[in-house]
Amino acid sequence: MGLNDKAGVFPYQQVCDTLQRLRPCPVVSIVGSDILCKDCSGSKNTTQLSPTTGGTWRSNNPSVATVNKSGLVTARSAGTVTFTFTDSFSHCEVETEPVTVKSQPTPDVRIQMRK
Repeated sequence: MGLNDKAGVFPYQQVCDTLQRLRPCPVVSIVGSDILCKDCSGSKNTTQLSPTTGGTWRSNNPSVATVNKSGLVTARSAGTVTFTFTDSFSHCEVETEPVTVKSQPTPDVRIQMRK
């Protein structure tokens, strides 16, 4: 088998397995709201993911919401999106629960005329 001590396992995979035992996959969470409003201003169109350091974040649907390197999510269009954090040390990837982006509700305004 050469460098492998397990049949069919490459040394790289053994290193990855060892790193994950030494440093388990991080726990990811949505710190703010999991429902965002795309047309709203202020904090209603953003939320924060955790962790904020130690790896990289990516969106599975950047047209719905983007995420920066610190885990700040910004709504772009209506839909559902998840985010994946890749740990810099172990290269472990962990996905968040879904975040929903909604359009700003249109007020239901009814005008009644009196005779």
